[in-house]
Amino acid sequence: MASPIAPAAVALSVKTGDPAYELTLENVRERKYPMYADVFFYIDRDPKKAVDPKVKEFLRYILSSEGQTQVMRDGKYLPLTAETVRAQLKLLE
Repeated sequence: MASPIAPAAVALSVKTGDPAYELTLENVRERKYPMYADVFFYIDRDPKKAVDPKVKEFLRYILSSEGQTQVMRDGKYLPLTAETVRAQLKLLE
């Protein structure tokens, strides 16, 4: 059966005999669908100094509802969970 995320996608399992999972947002988030990649964003800065305000503003935008909507609209990445957004915003304080 085709996935609403990617119409040509098929259900996959890691090993023969294991359950096969459809490509859905939930299955990717729960790491059930075996083909996924995590993406990380790091900033190179002196830990003794505050984050540059422009960088902080950009990161806040990425973590905002509008930013996450753009991430989803692009179609290459999945939006972060609310829990992850809260944790990342806390790191920017």
